[in-house]
This record gives sequence, structure tokens and C-alpha cells, in this order.
Amino acid sequence: MFRVLDIATKIILGTIFAVVLIGRFSAAQAGSFKVLHSFSGATDGCYPVGGVILDGAGNLYGTTGGGACNSCGTVFKLAPNGTETLLHDFTCGGNGQEPAATLVMDKKGNLYGTTVNGGSIGCGVIFKVTPAGREKTVHDFAGPPTDGCSASAPLVMDANGKFYGTTSGGGKHREGNVFKLAPDGTETVTHSFNSRRSGDDPVAGLVMDVNGNLYGVDSGGGAKDFGTAFEIAPDGAETLLHTFRGSPRDGSVPDGTLISDQSGNFYGTLRDSGLAGCDANEGCGGVFKLAPGRYRNDSPFLHR
Repeated sequence: MFRVLDIATKIILGTIFAVVLIGRFSAAQAGSFKVLHSFSGATDGCYPVGGVILDGAGNLYGTTGGGACNSCGTVFKLAPNGTETLLHDFTCGGNGQEPAATLVMDKKGNLYGTTVNGGSIGCGVIFKVTPAGREKTVHDFAGPPTDGCSASAPLVMDANGKFYGTTSGGGKHREGNVFKLAPDGTETVTHSFNSRRSGDDPVAGLVMDVNGNLYGVDSGGGAKDFGTAFEIAPDGAETLLHTFRGSPRDGSVPDGTLISDQSGNFYGTLRDSGLAGCDANEGCGGVFKLAPGRYRNDSPFLHR
């Protein structure tokens, strides 16, 4: 039975809640910071610009992009005690160069990722690395007009083992595309971006809903050339969800992967947006929310 609490009870419960909260906050603050591994720039590579993923045993997996340390990039495993194992060392040739995105792991523990450069024509590759460290080029990007170029975003995998991703270049209009990779390695370009109509330079990863629709952002293009938010149906049809209009009401350059909540709202970040200041007075960035629906052009700011 519900009843209104009297004032004394409210004060007692409020005090208990505050004490518990302070205790939890203090415990969190008391946690210690520890460096698990410092990259040397030698055999273990340098510049791990992508994120890491975690397996069931607590091991971390990631990549280093290489570059300034005369490395073409690596794939590594880091044990819970900080011991690093080099799983693969890229050679700057046909097997790819500069892996910049977070890896994806399948049910068998195989790791999949993309490279920005390398491959037969320098447009990058999609690669697979087994738990034992054996690497295989799954797809070699052929570049425009039939294929993409420069895959810097993480892949997303569906329940059937198909992968989906973006390239920031290449495609029919040389402005990036969305692709699908079947388990047998067959790649299909499902959508090619066209700057004015649908945006360009999709450097962020995609998210997928239960119906197989893909959602993402372009960091450029659209009506104002400030970027867009889009939906790609399983058949490749694109729906423009939002076109960014720049400061001060809106923002520009959305280049981070979206997340969604249970109500279908999307959240993301903008590199330039909001109030004047920072670089060239274009704004210092913002966080936005995009409600469900088709082509919403109201200002989506949560914070700027």
C-alpha cells in the first residue's frame, strides 16, 4: 500500500541515502590508476588510436596505427596482468597498413578490423586475425567507382555473421560508402554517398536496429555542407534523418559513432557547434539527441 511519508521519516531516509552515496563516491575516488602497458614504438608499435575490446577471460585486444615510429600497425592482446602479446604486425603491403578502428570479435574468438591504407592499391583492407595470430586479408578495397577506400570506422556484426561498415572515400561519387561483408568474404557496396543529397566522409561507425537498418553520420556534405545523420535500409535505400546547419543554433562535423536508447532516440557528438569560441569561432562542440522519425530539422542540442 502506498502512503505519504512524514517529514521525520523523509529526513532519516534522506540522510541514510546521502551517507550511502558519499560512501560509494569515496570508494570510487579511492580506486587506483595503473598503466597496464606502455608502447615502446619498437616491435609493439605505437599510437593505439582505436579502442580495445574485452573477452570473457579479461584479456584486452586492440590495434596500434603505427606511422611515426616506422611501424605499419599491429594487432595486440593484453592479459589482465599487463603482459602483451603481439598477434600480428602489418607490413605496409598487401595485408594493409594503419588499422585505426576498434576490433570486432566473433564467437570463435577471431578478430576482424579495417585499415586506412595498404592493400593492392593503397585503399586499405578488411582483415581477420585468429586467436593463434594467423592473419588473412578478407577483402582488399578496390577504390572508386565500384568499391570504397579508407576504412577508418569499426565494423558492426549481425546475428548471421555478416559485417557492415563505412569507408570515408571511394564509392560511385568518391565520397564514401556503406558496405556489407558476407561470411565467405564477398563484399557488396550497399550505398554510395553523394555530398549534397546525402552527405560525405562517413568516418564514424554504424549502429544496427533489430530490423537490420543501419544508422550513422557523415562529417561533411548535406545542404549546408556541415554533415548529416542517416538511415540505410537493408536494401540500401537511404533516409536523411537530419542535416546539420552549423553554429549557433545547430552544429557541424558529427564524426563519432551514435548510440541509441530503448525509445529509439540517437545520441552523438559534434566537433564544431554551439556558441562562438575555440577554433575560428566555429563553436567548441556539442552533444545532440535525435528523436525517432523521418527528417527532423529542429535543433537537436542537449549541450553546447
